[in-house]
Amino acid sequence: MAKHPNLLAEGKDYAPEKGFFNNDLTFNLPAGPTIPGPVYGVGTPVSATAFAEMKSRYQKNKKPNDTEYVTFGREAILSLLAQYNCAGIKFYFVERHDTTTGQLTVAMVGVDPNNNDLNNVPIGVTAPMESTLAADFGVGFPPSI
Repeated sequence: MAKHPNLLAEGKDYAPEKGFFNNDLTFNLPAGPTIPGPVYGVGTPVSATAFAEMKSRYQKNKKPNDTEYVTFGREAILSLLAQYNCAGIKFYFVERHDTTTGQLTVAMVGVDPNNNDLNNVPIGVTAPMESTLAADFGVGFPPSI
């Protein structure tokens, strides 16, 4: 069985005695990258320990009707990344369409290399507008109320 490649990234870790601190993190990927090396891009990688601490802090302060999590399927994420000129995904906090309490969720949209939403047809590309804009509300907990 092939060994999973490791990629390094500078990110945040957490220890109770130190709080959050900068640390080199290792990511195990399911397949080899084209060019092994550091993980680049927008966003700060965090360790599992730092993630658990951030999640715990939110859960201690959230109200009963606050959204705890939102899940997006693989197909929804890949459909965004497959768009023409898509360099990443932006998440927006939005009010659920099926709520009576103003409950929030997140919607995602593909972005170009300049972090602009992909919501129009690029020059020279023949495609309907809907094929360059994709957003999904995901499934969250608690269910909308």
